[in-house]
Amino acid sequence: MAVPFLTIFVSPLHLASEEHKHRIKFEFKERELEETLEYEREIENGAKQKHHIEQPVSSEKEIDEVGQLRYKQTLDGDAGNLCNCQKGQV
Repeated sequence: MAVPFLTIFVSPLHLASEEHKHRIKFEFKERELEETLEYEREIENGAKQKHHIEQPVSSEKEIDEVGQLRYKQTLDGDAGNLCNCQKGQV
């Protein structure tokens, strides 16, 4: 016995409607991923700022190291080269 073929007609309007539904779902998922990415960037930037704030300022560290070096040289009797520096003239 032969099986009759079943012909299904899908209207172009139905196809367009399905395509529209998929496009809306895709755009929703895309926006959701963009928002998640933006949120993760904000968290990362906050962590970077916190880390940066916790780091000593290099210029302050260098000034302290230079000051300690000048003090040591003064104690060692090598103040001849440092007299202008100690007066605030660098």
